[in-house]
Amino acid sequence: MPFCQKCGNRLEEGMAFCSKCGTATEWAGTANKPEEYAKREQVFVGKIKKCPQCGCPLSSEAVVCPECGHELGVNTISKELTEFKDSISKLETHALTSEKVAILLKSTITNFSVPHTKGDLRDLLVFVSGKVKNETTNIEWLAIWNAKLKQIVDEVSLLFANDKDFLAPFLKQKQDCDAIFFERQRSEKNILTKIKKVKLGKKGIIGIVCCILFLPIFIKSCNEAFRQVEAEANAKINAQTKEIQDKGRGAQEDGASEKDDVENYEKKEFKSVKIGKQVWAAENLAVKTDESGCYENKIENCKKYGRLYSWKSARKACPEGWTLPTMDDIRSLTSYMMEKGSSQESLGTDLKSSDGWNKNKGTPKGNNKYKFNALPGGECNIFHDYSKDLGLCTLLEDVALFWTATSIDDMRAAGVRLDYDKTIFNGDVHFKDHLLAVRCIKE
Repeated sequence: MPFCQKCGNRLEEGMAFCSKCGTATEWAGTANKPEEYAKREQVFVGKIKKCPQCGCPLSSEAVVCPECGHELGVNTISKELTEFKDSISKLETHALTSEKVAILLKSTITNFSVPHTKGDLRDLLVFVSGKVKNETTNIEWLAIWNAKLKQIVDEVSLLFANDKDFLAPFLKQKQDCDAIFFERQRSEKNILTKIKKVKLGKKGIIGIVCCILFLPIFIKSCNEAFRQVEAEANAKINAQTKEIQDKGRGAQEDGASEKDDVENYEKKEFKSVKIGKQVWAAENLAVKTDESGCYENKIENCKKYGRLYSWKSARKACPEGWTLPTMDDIRSLTSYMMEKGSSQESLGTDLKSSDGWNKNKGTPKGNNKYKFNALPGGECNIFHDYSKDLGLCTLLEDVALFWTATSIDDMRAAGVRLDYDKTIFNGDVHFKDHLLAVRCIKE
């Protein structure tokens, strides 16, 4: 039974005023109209676009009414998208000369929300892909715009997964821009390598000049030292000859090429952990298969972060009794975690390993609450021969990317990711020929 909010007097249900102090109650004005008090409110969300001539409902991208044929004129893009493009144009003018403006420009690009209407999405695709293709001076800006394009394509893939005709140009632009970005990164690496060689060459020339100037003095002062060193070296050689002969084939095996070790490296056993009703691998898979390899062909990366697999290879990589998880398995995992006190914002932190992530970023460490031990093994893409060329590899120590068995279409599949600078656990979409890490789940 309710009470008066002013004096605390007990109220009879339906009383319009308190019998003690006369204050109006929540039933005031509705005592004789109970249907008004209990009425459900109706709320409209969004806008309905209609033909001005016949009133027929129209889609957001329509330019001609399908009922009466009335021409609607050219679509206008949303106010938010127009303001975004204007802001970019103004900020780019001063970004090269002002660090503060450059930071603001990066924030504007990163934080702009992708629209949901087809017309705005097409316009944004043209704008952003143009930025990627026309950025020829700064690879940092190229990376920022290419990341924005990936965000757009991911959004379209989720919203219009069944509209293949609408989705196709977005996928094509993403492939073209990825090729530009990765080729630019290769060029940057080659330039840096040449610069290092030039610097080393200059140092060598300086050394030669010094040797020529001081050679007579150097020869005179070093003759005695050379004779002493030669005598000591001969003694050591004689002492070591027998030891080298005893090692025999063992010494040859120790000298085997690292390349062979990388190609053949695998670890068939792994730790596991029970999380709720599920049993998960607590390490990244390192079983050798076709279409798999070590990040940048370095064996130390395989030992620490496991092998990376194409989606086709990942489907068959888990040992008997284990399998590649689906997105439903991922949802079951996160649901259990939230039942046990994890929030939507802390899922990533609770799954991350407490070490193995980039320590120079100054971001919060993982707490590995569920002993899942997620490690940032990065990804590799655009490659040809898996055993010789893994193509461009990125995001090691920064991002953990894992395949799921859930296919999106012929070219792409779903995955999950954890970022060094974020505390959340996100779904993601990747081309099937990219190489990601694998975490198996017990069947």
